[in-house]
Order: sequence, then structure tokens, then C-alpha cells
Amino acid sequence: MLLAGCAQPGSVPPAASAGATDVLPSDVYYSSVLPTSRVELPRGANRPEGAPATPDAELTGEQLDALLMSVASVPSTDNSCTAGDLRLSLDSPDAAAGHHFGRLLATNISGRSCEVQGWPGMGIRGEWGTPFTTVVGQNQPEANPIGVPPADPAVPVMVGPGGHAAAALEWTGSLGGAYDEPASLLVVQFADGQRAATLPLGAEDHVDIGPETTVRIAPWGQAREG
Repeated sequence: MLLAGCAQPGSVPPAASAGATDVLPSDVYYSSVLPTSRVELPRGANRPEGAPATPDAELTGEQLDALLMSVASVPSTDNSCTAGDLRLSLDSPDAAAGHHFGRLLATNISGRSCEVQGWPGMGIRGEWGTPFTTVVGQNQPEANPIGVPPADPAVPVMVGPGGHAAAALEWTGSLGGAYDEPASLLVVQFADGQRAATLPLGAEDHVDIGPETTVRIAPWGQAREG
């Protein structure tokens, strides 16, 4: 005896009967996108509340020195270039195998010749006023992807008026993300015992250094033109 509503063995299911669709439910694929809870946060969404930080340009010499995470490897002498002698810039951005590179360029804007030698001191400040606890190390003199020639830290580099010195900069590891505090100021010490010089950083510099990025600097050398 057959129960009501049950198909006989070998019979065709109603959905496959004449005039109905030719595919079974198991053959149906859904192309619709499931709802998502992901929300794109605006730039600076993680910025803490409170009074705004002192602008980079208004920091005192003592505050700039306090940002240094490493000091220059050579003590200051009468021949040493100072923050008033050299203007800093950053160029030649490049990246390879998780390592990012740039050339720290120091241009003599004074009327006297002066010298730089060895590894500069360095520190970084974020756009929200945070002193980055960046690990700053010294790269050994060697060739690098951005064309800065190897420099001997034992040899002073004389920089005449209008002349240049360069040091290869490398950063890797925990890079800054889209919603992290971006780096806005690089402080550089030319010789131990001196005040730090400053280099403002903008989006055009392509410096994705974050609070926990590892940064390495090579010693000063002659800048290769072009």
C-alpha cells in the first residue's frame, strides 16, 4: 500500500514534470553577496580624544632632542655641521622583499664648509603628537637598492656650501597602516651633543613608518648626483 503524497519508485518528482524547471534544488547556485558588518573607517579614526598635540613646528629644542631614539655616533667638533648648516630632504623611495628604502639627503645652505661623519642620530614623531618608540639601528656600509654608495664611517664627509651628503634609510617590520598614526616628523642629529634637525614628512614622501617599525640608517657619505 502506498501512503498519500509519496511518489512511486521510479516516478519523476513533481518539480521535474512537464512545464516545470529542469534543475533540482541541489543544482541551484546563489550568486548574491551575503551582508557584511565591515565598515571602512575614515583616516585618523583611531586618533585618541583630548586636546590637540603641540604642532611639530612649535616644538622646542629640548622637545626635539627628547624624540631621539639613537644618538649620533661621532661627537661634535668645531668642524661639524649643525642643524643650521644643513637642510634635510628624503628622496628615492623604493621597496623590495618587505624592505622599504629612501635616501636621507643633507644640503649645505650655509656659507661655510662643514663635515658629517658616521651614523646620525634619529627619532620620529607621529601626526597626533606621539613619540614613536621606533627601533633605530645602524646599517653596515654596503650597496643598497637606491644607489647610495657605501660610506666609511671612519672618514669625515666635507660638505661645502651648496653641497650634499647622503645616508641610506631603510625601514621594515610592523609598518604603519591606513588607520594608524602616520609619521609626520623625522628628527636627525648630525653629531653627538648637538641639537636635532627636523624633516617634516608628508604623504608625498611615501614613508609608511609606524610606531613599532624598525628603522636602520647607514653612515653619511658623498651624495651621488642624479
